[in-house]
Amino acid sequence: MIVVVQLNIRQPLSSLGKSRSAIRIVEILHRLRKKKYTMRFKEIVVLSCIEAEDFECGTPWACISIATTENDFVRLHRRNRKDLLRIAFSDVCKPIRGFIVFDSLHAHDILDFVTHNWRRLNTPMVHCEAGLSRSPAVAAAILNLKLGDGSGFFEYPFIPNDMVISPMTWCITHCSKLRTVEAITNN
Repeated sequence: MIVVVQLNIRQPLSSLGKSRSAIRIVEILHRLRKKKYTMRFKEIVVLSCIEAEDFECGTPWACISIATTENDFVRLHRRNRKDLLRIAFSDVCKPIRGFIVFDSLHAHDILDFVTHNWRRLNTPMVHCEAGLSRSPAVAAAILNLKLGDGSGFFEYPFIPNDMVISPMTWCITHCSKLRTVEAITNN
């Protein structure tokens, strides 16, 4: 039997109900969404906005919160949170008039944020609306920079947005702020 579930991204998974199949679907979705990659005593956590609202961490953490517009940011717990970067851009695969497109300024902001926070936290958390496109792209770029391999975020269920990956990669390799890149890679 194949069950197709269409969820509103902002709809809590608990709204699926208590049936055996609904509980199983929720378990599978949680497993697929909560992929973590360990990096020398650190892990990078990629979540949807609903999961980010519930995220708590017992160790120091910082968040890159990605929303489509400035009005779409979610409330996040403050316990042990050391810093927060809020950045707004659309999840689009090509420039579309009226939509905020990720660019090198966004990439610089993310790289500066990572540089500033890398030594003082254990868990960087990145979230976007669904946790499947924009945030995995940012996480992959961070892992490429820190470990030389962000390939885990190119696997199912993630579909990293190339409009995010390309400027991030460009900034990492050709950045005019070489001190930023050097500081990140030396930490």
